[in-house]
Amino acid sequence: MNEDTNRLIVRRATEADLDSIAKLGRKLNEYHVKFEEFYKLKENVEEKLREFYLRNITSENAMLLVAGVDGEIVGFTLGRIQKTPPIFQTEEFGHLSDTFVKEGYRRKRIGEKLTHELLEWFKSKRIKRVELSVDVRNKIGVSAWTKFGFEPFHYRMKKNL
Repeated sequence: MNEDTNRLIVRRATEADLDSIAKLGRKLNEYHVKFEEFYKLKENVEEKLREFYLRNITSENAMLLVAGVDGEIVGFTLGRIQKTPPIFQTEEFGHLSDTFVKEGYRRKRIGEKLTHELLEWFKSKRIKRVELSVDVRNKIGVSAWTKFGFEPFHYRMKKNL
């Protein structure tokens, strides 16, 4: 284990963390622009992300976790419980929405620790299935989620008009 992960704390996010999370959320979303212009961000993205993450902090059906090293937020993950269509026996599933670890802190198992804690939260809520979306062109993301035990099960397709 390296020095950074020895000092790592994973905890539930608070309102005081929102500015740091919004900055990391911006970096997460900027990363995807190289895959497709559709991901291009609005000018006030951090304000919008702050509002979005605040709604999730206050929701009983969401968990926003942060990873901190020496008081600095270096990563986060967001999971939410969502409803299935009313035709299915399983009424809810977990959705892993956003995960990001700051450059310089990657490859230190921080993403793994965040994901583990989030999956434990889903289990505590009796959620049996967790889904996520990853751009197929994001080879790093696809590889990481596969290592965490996720597998492809559904294709989402698009057509530009």
